[in-house]
Amino acid sequence: MEIKIGIIGPCDVVQAVMDVGQEFVGVLLEPLIYRNEEEAPQSAEDFNERGDVIIFTGPIPFHLAKRKFNPRIPSLYVPNTSEALMTCLFKAACFDGRDIEKASIDYISNRSVQETYAGLGLCTDNVVVEEGQGFPSTDQIVAFHRQLFEAGKTELIVTGLRSAYDRLCSLGLPAYRLKPTKSAIRETYQLAILEAKALLNKATQATVGILNIDNFSAWVNTAKSEYEIQKVKLRLHEIVLEYSQSIQGSVTYRGGDEFVIFATRGAVEEATNFYEVAPLISHVKNELPFSISYGLGLGTTAAEAEQNARSALAKAKEVGGNSCFVFTEDGKVLGPLGTNQQLEYLQRSSDERIVRCAKAAGLSVTTISRLESLIRKKGRSCLTANDIAEGFGVTLRSGRRILAALEQAKLARAVGEEQPVGRGRPRQVYKIELV
Repeated sequence: MEIKIGIIGPCDVVQAVMDVGQEFVGVLLEPLIYRNEEEAPQSAEDFNERGDVIIFTGPIPFHLAKRKFNPRIPSLYVPNTSEALMTCLFKAACFDGRDIEKASIDYISNRSVQETYAGLGLCTDNVVVEEGQGFPSTDQIVAFHRQLFEAGKTELIVTGLRSAYDRLCSLGLPAYRLKPTKSAIRETYQLAILEAKALLNKATQATVGILNIDNFSAWVNTAKSEYEIQKVKLRLHEIVLEYSQSIQGSVTYRGGDEFVIFATRGAVEEATNFYEVAPLISHVKNELPFSISYGLGLGTTAAEAEQNARSALAKAKEVGGNSCFVFTEDGKVLGPLGTNQQLEYLQRSSDERIVRCAKAAGLSVTTISRLESLIRKKGRSCLTANDIAEGFGVTLRSGRRILAALEQAKLARAVGEEQPVGRGRPRQVYKIELV
């Protein structure tokens, strides 16, 4: 079975990545060329429905796409490396006679820059680096380089952003473009193929779902007769068995008001449209006089999957029941499925940026991750306390507290007001900047 890989980037770099891809067997490559980086998210979203893995030709389009949506398939980018920087510096010094010790460089780590210059026996006292951690725009990158050059602080510019390179050249500035090297491309292909194969193997991974009736005892007390109770319980058994059969799973009745469903990950993802809907919740709600909570757990072992299912069930109960949550083996939380409030966030993270933001604001990693998910879902980084309260399913007071903590940590700033529909006081709008 061939692995379908989409290559997203500008024409020249996509061609270079495609050429290296010919070395690998069992892969089908599809070029996805854009004119500017802003087109990358749409290309990625389209390919996400038909491919197995996405390779971006650089970090900028990768992060732009990640901000807009969460792909279901593995996504990687070819990194800017010391070798690529060395090539630019060689051209500037040997062909153009530039003083490479006076340079401005973007979208590569300061560590790589330091190591490259040290390897050449050169000083970096007059080298200015914009690592791109906050993903500055083309305008910001151009302004960064232009101001330094016009102030006489630099003699050459090295950029990893294609649109910035074109603009800088049109201004007559001495710009050099970071391009991925063959070795970096080759390593990215190897990782992409490994991740695609791992995803295919995940389809057979075991999942555990735990179903629990909401307020079962309260409903029993209002039932007209024992016959009615048994009849409704029998119908619930039938619905659960029908659902289990549809996903080729098995079900165990734990007694009282709880069922445990075992199935494969691939079957569950197909039934839930990759965790977008909760058919079992809808079926029970439409047919029976009570609702259910459903926790779905994924794990590398059956024990881990069941533990995650218990955590997911507790989360479903926490938000009031009649809902389904998913806890994955890598710490992700998805839910409540099939609702306008559905988010995807992390309950734990090793991402330095998320951890740094959480510590600065005195909030949990989960809250920061949920906030990023809410921003992606709404497609904007300007939010009100009402947006957070509704998106998180918390009180307005909690929404205000979160914004206040972010503002105190300089991760949010007031940018205006919003007049609610009908009567009411204007709502303060904050620009969220989790950098």
